[in-house]
Amino acid sequence: NPDRPGTQIQVSIDISAANLWQGIFGLNGYRKEISQNVIDSYTDAGLPLLDFDGVQVTKPGWYDFTSRALYADGGQLVDFDHDGKLDAIILTLTDNSFGDNDPTVNLILDPGAPVSFNPVTSNPGGSNPNAPSPPGTNLPVQRFNSYSASAPLNLTGNIGTPFNTYSPDSTTLISSIVAFPNFLGEVRFDRADFDNDGSPEIIASMGTGSRPIFRVLDGVTGVIRLEVQAYDSAFSGGMFISSGDFNGDNIPDIVTSAGAGGGSHIKLFNGIDGKEIASFFAYDLNFRGGASVAVADVDLDGFADIVTGAGEGGGPHVKFFSGKDFHLIKEFMAFDVSFRGGVFVAVGDYLSDGKLEIITAAGAGGGPNVRIYDYITLNIDGQFMAYDKFTKPNGEVIDVLFEGGVNVALSDVNNDNILDLITGPGKGGAPHFKAYTGFDLQLLMSFFSGDEKSTSGIFVSR
Repeated sequence: NPDRPGTQIQVSIDISAANLWQGIFGLNGYRKEISQNVIDSYTDAGLPLLDFDGVQVTKPGWYDFTSRALYADGGQLVDFDHDGKLDAIILTLTDNSFGDNDPTVNLILDPGAPVSFNPVTSNPGGSNPNAPSPPGTNLPVQRFNSYSASAPLNLTGNIGTPFNTYSPDSTTLISSIVAFPNFLGEVRFDRADFDNDGSPEIIASMGTGSRPIFRVLDGVTGVIRLEVQAYDSAFSGGMFISSGDFNGDNIPDIVTSAGAGGGSHIKLFNGIDGKEIASFFAYDLNFRGGASVAVADVDLDGFADIVTGAGEGGGPHVKFFSGKDFHLIKEFMAFDVSFRGGVFVAVGDYLSDGKLEIITAAGAGGGPNVRIYDYITLNIDGQFMAYDKFTKPNGEVIDVLFEGGVNVALSDVNNDNILDLITGPGKGGAPHFKAYTGFDLQLLMSFFSGDEKSTSGIFVSR
């Protein structure tokens, strides 16, 4: 956002080069604000701080610095409308070379004289010869021009729990798809673009009292494209799902985590054919409370990683596992260690500061407590109570904190290219959807995605 202090960037990108996806392209230079603290640090160390032209920096201000490879900063060429022409260049420039850990982020839209390249098309073999990624790169965080929620309707004869998709910056319903006909319990969702057509598919699983299967459905028609039984058929504790590219084929893969009674069993499935890729337990083998799951490249190695939150009975234990070999990267307690209601997790650059934030929400018994953590430092960047008033089944609103827990997700609700935080209450709460603006936690949207008198809660997704 060039209007926000500290995020100014100047770039020069040659978009006339042939075969941009495979060729070498980058920044001729970039501009960074240098503080007096940085200058003093170089002086104390006896080192000269030189700008792009080799001139020593002696006072605070904006200065030009050296060239950079665009791929090294997560550069992405984007064809939003799939017409074979470059629409945008998205990059995240993180520069720690001055010791001030001050990333810079920008989105450059509508470059002059767009260059043509072959449109991205899906390939049954899992590869895409038209747009190969450099080794070690991962899909960018997928954002969609909509947001979604799922809430049981609790109506006699209902055909099943629907997945509702809404247009950005409004409560206008775009579509309502039932992934599991006749199942009236909680349905959990994620969305991902499996065929690179710009329209996300739906990944759906069921909550407690169901078969341990997930389905990938067409996001428009609801047609089932893939169905996989993730755990033993006797298990009925439900499961959570997320997605990301773990094998570098530019197609999202699917991560599942067992719900209550199934242990903290995490599995990874190929997004093309549903074959199991990996399997491990996130917590102690004796723990049977299940786990919630999210996906993000937390260690910035170009591969998606797995983030888990312990289920009920396990404390507010959040863990981060490498997507390459599934070793433990980091762990922490999101709330008081004595709390045993579990924790829900979401991950993304919520503060638009070029760094990942970890969104944690307390499970049942913890109140509607939502916290935002800096991934690097694990400092709390913000916290709030998502539901400080409670609507009873008879419609009466009482001024009391909701105790049924909260699930969370990150989605660009108002279509401003900034992630917003969305929340949904757990069981015992009405299907009350809330969205808070990225960066400053202002309430952006509040409405009921279903029967206001329902007490089944709501599950939210990007």
